[in-house]
Amino acid sequence: MAVAAVGLIDTERWQDAVDLLENASSEDLNPVDYGWILTLRALILFEQNQGDDARRAAVKALRALGGDHDDVTARAIGRAAATLLITVPRRSLGKNATEDDAFEQDRADGRKHREMLDTAVSWWQGLEIADALDKYDTITHASWGKITDLGGEISASSQNQLAGAWLSAMLAGDRARARWPLLIQAQHELQHQEVCWRDARAEEFGNSGSHPAAGGGRESSRSQDAAREVAESLDRLRRYGLQKELDVAVARLWRTGPTEPLMVNLRRAIDQPWRNTTARSKIVLMTRAGDLLDFAGAAEAVGQCLDALSDPEEFHRQITPTFSARHFLGDAVRRMLVAADTATHARVLEMALSNIPLLNAESAGEEHLLDLVRQIKPDVLGVRCEDVHRAVNATTGRRLALLLLGKLAESGDQLAQTELERRVEQGDYDAAGIIGTIAAFSPVAARKLVDHDQTACRSMLEEARRGSYGGGGIDHARNLAAMGLAFPDLADWDTVLEVVLDPQVAVVDKLGTVMLLANTTAVPEHIKTRLRIHLVEHQVIPARPVFGPPLDELTAACYRLALSVGATDATRALAQVLNWLRGSALKRRVATQIVTALAGMAVDPVVQGP
Repeated sequence: MAVAAVGLIDTERWQDAVDLLENASSEDLNPVDYGWILTLRALILFEQNQGDDARRAAVKALRALGGDHDDVTARAIGRAAATLLITVPRRSLGKNATEDDAFEQDRADGRKHREMLDTAVSWWQGLEIADALDKYDTITHASWGKITDLGGEISASSQNQLAGAWLSAMLAGDRARARWPLLIQAQHELQHQEVCWRDARAEEFGNSGSHPAAGGGRESSRSQDAAREVAESLDRLRRYGLQKELDVAVARLWRTGPTEPLMVNLRRAIDQPWRNTTARSKIVLMTRAGDLLDFAGAAEAVGQCLDALSDPEEFHRQITPTFSARHFLGDAVRRMLVAADTATHARVLEMALSNIPLLNAESAGEEHLLDLVRQIKPDVLGVRCEDVHRAVNATTGRRLALLLLGKLAESGDQLAQTELERRVEQGDYDAAGIIGTIAAFSPVAARKLVDHDQTACRSMLEEARRGSYGGGGIDHARNLAAMGLAFPDLADWDTVLEVVLDPQVAVVDKLGTVMLLANTTAVPEHIKTRLRIHLVEHQVIPARPVFGPPLDELTAACYRLALSVGATDATRALAQVLNWLRGSALKRRVATQIVTALAGMAVDPVVQGP
């Protein structure tokens, strides 16, 4: 019975496990078996967000198991029960108890039960895991020596050792202990199967003689098997609440593929209700891969998040969140809106409009609504233009009001466009950012914006020379350069070049300006000459790598600028590319940016050869 319940728990069939264990009683079982059943019940009750009942079941389990301290199995099960008592917070201690009372009692229980965590089984598990890790260290070193893919080779014996450690912990009901070997096993399986999938797909495309973009390369059983294994490894991370590692894996697979396992796991997560262990993992999948959903899936997933946001009490009845639900759920909705239909966008807008009167002076609440509104389709706001205008007048959040006006203007609302232009005329810098198109600014508005950027640049230069940095934000130097290109009569190139060439200015405060100057042909000739003289003499643009992008990104932009102003030629740039190709992954990425710049500057290229 208990073994079957463990299998049901592992596959998230919680209600089936409840039904299976429901009729077990102390009269029909010996004390150790009954303690085992109670420990599994405690585990299930925790997932059902019944923390106090879970603690009571764990206490009963320890009482049932306390009769035989030399029984290895009883000690292993007792460890699982003690772990639950330590990790599951106490909700109540009676009518007159306070949260401080509960906290102090939990501390006392923790001291009492912590000695039960040291068991013979846990020592064996630790030794098996350590041996498996040692083998993988040897494989990693060998892969490094042979210059082969990390994860290209996998140790079957190590995976079996990890599986054994996981199984022994799970059978005892110790899900917390089981996470460690499961995590290591899943990580190595993911790395290995991703390499196998890439190799298989490369062969499929090669055999078909067609490029992936042309629909070529029919999937073979080898690539499908690898994708299935990736999906199963991701699912194990999700089921056991290993959200940090899941986040890393999903971000990687979203960029490089395969994406099918992401969609499979996202569907599994959406089909499951909110649980204490898997809630954050579910949100990670929605946030990282939500844009892969179809309309129906996006509507369902966004609906689950909106329900949780609009009814926090019900959400807290399902789980006890250890994270900011408003922040993480809102972030998931924002990402999934990319894949959502108009009706889903309209529902999100409805929630945003209903929350605007509640903002008052709460800046954090405005930030969350800003993130949501940015992703809503402008046409959806256009349909509700009267309601949105009322919200603009009602909100105390100035940035939110500007964003709503910008969305309305983008939908074709002339009243919103006129209001934004009026605010820009009055010198509202943020309103100018909402309009975005510099050509739409009047000379009066442009003068005020240039003055604002000049003042900000001067302040930033003074702060940088004192060693004080703001960590990014609005790129005033880039804005000043862009205004100079659009309104030559208002240009202040001396300030722009002072920011670009000052070695005390941070990378983040000049990178955007350098990229703008490198990517436009409208830079005045006398400015090109000054830049060319500097780059011929110094080869680089100095900066302090204090915040934000690394110095290598500025170096890449500097080479593009040097090519643009004639301070170097393609031959020397390609020589530098070859040097960087021998460097780290970041330097190799920079090399590709230089090659891209060279390709973009090519005019009537001639490919030599037969």
